[in-house]
Amino acid sequence: MQKGLIDEGMCRLFLSGTLEKPDKNMLAGDFEGEFQGKKAKARVIGVCSTIGGGGVYVVGVDTHEQFSRELAEGTNAVARAIRFKLGNEQPPGK
Repeated sequence: MQKGLIDEGMCRLFLSGTLEKPDKNMLAGDFEGEFQGKKAKARVIGVCSTIGGGGVYVVGVDTHEQFSRELAEGTNAVARAIRFKLGNEQPPGK
């Protein structure tokens, strides 16, 4: 995350501050750069699995002018709601 998120032709987002650790299995930061050819801001949160290897990124991105606190807070909420499970676990009630 410190080196940014780069997908040629899609996005070039770079950390614009310091990384935060909102939970023991998360790293979060605010990014700026380009997304789909437009100047953009983003909230990026990396969530590591608490039951083994793996993890996901949650990215909330919009144009520099349209990026809002609500989008950043929504991105945080999605990241906090992620739950990992082992592949052989059954859903509750099954």
